[in-house]
Amino acid sequence: MIRLLLLITIFYSFTGLSQTAKYFISFKDKPVSSTLLENPINFLSQKAIDRREKFSIPITENDLPVNHIYVDSLTQLGATVWYTSRWLNGTYVALDNTTLDKVKSLGFVTVVEAMELELLGGTKQTQNINYGSAYTQNQSVGIS
Repeated sequence: MIRLLLLITIFYSFTGLSQTAKYFISFKDKPVSSTLLENPINFLSQKAIDRREKFSIPITENDLPVNHIYVDSLTQLGATVWYTSRWLNGTYVALDNTTLDKVKSLGFVTVVEAMELELLGGTKQTQNINYGSAYTQNQSVGIS
């Protein structure tokens, strides 16, 4: 039992050494082809397509999924992918400083933006986001 507790303690002490932080990584481009845009059922639900037709909203490059090769490359480097955004053409990831340097050097990465700051004592503080004119609306519904 003591050996097990010792192993768990050692494991957690080493995992604390690799400080990870969360970043939003923007990509240079999307996999654009006319066949993708002509067959939106491959990347949108039928409900979304029907809604767009009802309101005459065109299907554009913004609706295309993020390039999965880019996301797979980040995963192979050691990043943990939390979320991808079609409209922002990027992904929200957690990674350490070594991986961050590798990610910044990739040709398809345009911007790497830190999303939270780790303060002394282990507390985290999310950076202030400029909501622009939506700030008042967000405050009225309790988001901010």
